[in-house]
Amino acid sequence: MKRLDTRIGVALAVGFIAGVLVMELWPRSSATPKPVANSQPDKIAAETETARPNAAASKSEDAAEVETSRSPEPPRAHPSAAALISEMKAALAHSGSRHSYATFSRLAESVDAKNVRDVLAFVETLPKPQEKSMLMSLVIGQWAELNPKAAIAYAQNVPAGTSRNWAITSAVSGWAERDTSAAMAWAQQLPAGPMRDQTMQTVVTVLADKDPQGALSFLQTLPPGRNRQNLYWPIFNRWTMTDPQAAAERAFQLPAGVSRDMAMQVVGANWANQDPEAAFAWVNTLPAGQGRNNALQNVLASWANKDPERAAAIVPTLPASAARDQAIGNIARQWALSDARAAVAWVEQLPPSDAQRNALRSALASW
Repeated sequence: MKRLDTRIGVALAVGFIAGVLVMELWPRSSATPKPVANSQPDKIAAETETARPNAAASKSEDAAEVETSRSPEPPRAHPSAAALISEMKAALAHSGSRHSYATFSRLAESVDAKNVRDVLAFVETLPKPQEKSMLMSLVIGQWAELNPKAAIAYAQNVPAGTSRNWAITSAVSGWAERDTSAAMAWAQQLPAGPMRDQTMQTVVTVLADKDPQGALSFLQTLPPGRNRQNLYWPIFNRWTMTDPQAAAERAFQLPAGVSRDMAMQVVGANWANQDPEAAFAWVNTLPAGQGRNNALQNVLASWANKDPERAAAIVPTLPASAARDQAIGNIARQWALSDARAAVAWVEQLPPSDAQRNALRSALASW
């Protein structure tokens, strides 16, 4: 199920850039390892075994014989399309819960070449766009791991709209999970346009999950331009989730310009979601300039969403500047979304200034 959850995450990341409808992502589950039993016998057991050597030998021989006689379990047969569809209908009756999503993921893993088209024909009939997009994404993503070209051909024939975007993203993502190089080669041969941009973003996002430095190295081989700049977002977004310190260091090492500023903004926002104090300390080490200011605003915005009181307490420590004035307004606006009264009270106690008056208007607008 982890690969299927990853494809949903990829679709969300690409959706942020390409304008695809975004839905809630359920957290991945993790298996807890079973404790290993103590294999050392105690003193009494040891003495007992010593006193009965023949019995112990007999037990060992019997156990070895039983172990040898065991045959491997036969592979689990894939259910029929009718059985899968029946289970999907039952899960759809409870759609919206984490349990139902886990069920959809499990069912998608049972898709094979024999049942996939019948299952997709059923999914196409679903009336709710969100359920339809999610199931199509899961099923086509699984199909792409088995037969990527067939899955992509199917996705390209889905009627234009959200479902088609999700279908293409999932097909390319499933292919990239299986063979990143082949998926990338296919994406690069597409004619310039939204389709090519979307597939490139998808493959780079999958590659960034596995090897963010490798994804960045590949990105830097592409021709400069807006399309390449957009790909920095998924790389540093994924990188910051796993190693924010390394992502921050590498972002700063990029050549000065729009791409570096974008990378630093992504790092700042995502790092602040995990550890706002560390993200704020990092952003204060950056050289003065628009890149630092943008990264600072992203850090404070994420911090205000997480802990508005603490973010508000930090702002007065900033030197008087346009960046501080902007931060005051942003925090007031963000805080007011969750607690307008507290946001207004904070702004009112600030020294009178244009920034204070603008922030007050922002907070009152949310009341």
